[in-house]
Amino acid sequence: MIVTKKRITKTFLISFVSILFFTVSILSVLSIKHTFAVFETSILQRLVLLEDQLNESMSKSALLHECNNYFLNSTSFALVDSHNQIFYESVAFDIDQTTVNKTRSNGSFSFIRYQATDREYAYYHATLLNDGSILYTKTLLSGSLHQIVNIAISFSAVLVLGILLALFLTPTLSKLILTPIYQATEQSDKIMKNKNHVPAAVAKELSPIMDNIIALKNEINHSVSILNAEQATRQALIENISEGLILLDEHQQIISINNSAKDVLFLNKYAKYEGRNIFELIQIENLKKSLTQAISSKSATTFEDQIQDRYYKYFISPSNYNGFLIFIVDTTKETKENIIRRDFASNVSHELKTPLTSIRGFAEMLECGMLTDTKDIEKTASIIYRQSNRLLFLIEDIMRLSQIENMDKEKNFSVVDLPTTIEEVIEALSIIAKEKNITLHYEHRPAKIYADSMMMHELFFNLIENAIKYNVENGSVMIQAECNLQECTIIISDSGIGIPHKHAERIFERFYRVDQSRSRDTGGTGLGLSIVKHIVEQHQGRIYLTSSEDSGTTIEIRLPASKMQP
Repeated sequence: MIVTKKRITKTFLISFVSILFFTVSILSVLSIKHTFAVFETSILQRLVLLEDQLNESMSKSALLHECNNYFLNSTSFALVDSHNQIFYESVAFDIDQTTVNKTRSNGSFSFIRYQATDREYAYYHATLLNDGSILYTKTLLSGSLHQIVNIAISFSAVLVLGILLALFLTPTLSKLILTPIYQATEQSDKIMKNKNHVPAAVAKELSPIMDNIIALKNEINHSVSILNAEQATRQALIENISEGLILLDEHQQIISINNSAKDVLFLNKYAKYEGRNIFELIQIENLKKSLTQAISSKSATTFEDQIQDRYYKYFISPSNYNGFLIFIVDTTKETKENIIRRDFASNVSHELKTPLTSIRGFAEMLECGMLTDTKDIEKTASIIYRQSNRLLFLIEDIMRLSQIENMDKEKNFSVVDLPTTIEEVIEALSIIAKEKNITLHYEHRPAKIYADSMMMHELFFNLIENAIKYNVENGSVMIQAECNLQECTIIISDSGIGIPHKHAERIFERFYRVDQSRSRDTGGTGLGLSIVKHIVEQHQGRIYLTSSEDSGTTIEIRLPASKMQP
């Protein structure tokens, strides 16, 4: 503001002084010209009278001598005859031929010349008389010059006073002009900084500008609100999608990155990476390579990659602002499901082929009459029967697993008494337990759950049967069940052979067996625990397995309170 005030004051001062100087100069020139004009007119009037008298007079010398006294020595005369000879002169004249020639050509001739002898300017005038002689006059300008000097002094004084007045008035004038502007500027700053500020009154001339500022500020605030809302919505969408999303500018610097992408790139989710170069943060070589290729070719690319136990699919595409978009989809579930399906198809084929091959082989032996001994025939028939049962159990388990996966949730749900269901299962398996001299311990409290009763029976049957089958002679099985306000917990522990740690993560997969030969000997199909897992998932529950080799196995099932009886 101070700089602006100084600049405006200086501008006003220069402008005022310039105008004043120009005006004084014009007036001075006009005054001087007027003075000379008046002087010249006065002289010419007297000279015209003198010319008339000379044209009529016979004694020109006497007349000129008399006139010389009349003009009080301010004017000197000379008379040049028709032969260009000086006939009379009151003082010594230096008459040049040029003046004579111009006078004879034009009838008169006048000019001003500095007179060195008199040390002042003189006005010279030559007039052609009727008889061909030339009247030559010289009038000193001392009086006129004094007038001109007085004029110059007067106007100089006016100029100086004008400058002093300008020096005094210009700051005041600047202040008068700038004060309303400063006030309006201050109000506009407050309006822009504080949306609730009520502007004070400003100069009438500046009111339209202030109104426009207020309207513009309201429009800007409205636009900013819309942009902030859109930005918040966009950021919320980006942050809440499960897929990773990275936006890059044309220099490969990060514009936006969500938490899902940070997790994939092993970055701190609480750190800010906007403005950082993406290549400084990437540790995944396949992503570096694909992104470099996409940038070079300016085209989209897609690839899949595995990071530890997770599977990801990457989509890299140019954006419409010369940058790139990286979209990362976690395909772990789909990929593992595809692997399970592939393994399931392979395992089903293998599991079905093994008993069918055995049945076919022994049946062919019987058909061809290769077995004639009664004991051999009975033995063969027994093998065919066992393999047929195994095949039937396998098909039933496959169908049951498919049924559980595809059934509608809660379709057949009802209130199930857990102690009663578990006691029924224990009673059904007591014979098998006695054969291996295995003790079944059951501890429970009153517990009812909202579930599918047949699935619950099948769930506990498979778990307790496995605890018996894979237990040691004279072993034990402990079953515990209780419910609280949050969930129901069922724990089944055995003292059996246990499961090696490397097999624990895959034990719930279809057809997965820790010991293939032992499983076949115990009559297992490899689908029991997979069915158990799907039943628990169908009830929105969780299942945990704790086991180590030769130290027994503990399976814990938790069902949420929301699935309990209302």
